[in-house]
Amino acid sequence: DWYAVLNHFQCFGFLVFQIGKRSNREIAPYLNTATLHMLMFVIRGADLLIGIDSSPAQIAVGLGIPSIIMFGSVNPSFRYSDFSKIQVVHTDCPSGKERFCYHEENNSTVGRLCEHNKSVPPCSVFTHTDIINASNKLLGNENGI
Repeated sequence: DWYAVLNHFQCFGFLVFQIGKRSNREIAPYLNTATLHMLMFVIRGADLLIGIDSSPAQIAVGLGIPSIIMFGSVNPSFRYSDFSKIQVVHTDCPSGKERFCYHEENNSTVGRLCEHNKSVPPCSVFTHTDIINASNKLLGNENGI
């Protein structure tokens, strides 16, 4: 429920924008970042980035912006070395704890299909509570921002 996440941050005075590829579902005002430089400029001014492991997340980490990054079958430690400003959101695979099956396929750039659900892998299913809890941990406010 992205509206619950949006409301959580708005209650604490944050101005929330949606960036990246325009989706068919707008939760917050969409900010068109037509160039890479504009995307970097917008991210640099952010207090926090919430997103999947993608270019905007990697830019945010590179710029030192606290980031909540959602992972599925990809092992976060293969992508990032310093987690001091990163909160990882990940759901364990029903097959085994901390299984990152993307890396089980040798010489692949697309990983492997999920054996449990090809269209919505269970390791990539999160709740608004997961995001809110991660933001509280990242920002050092266990009792809420």
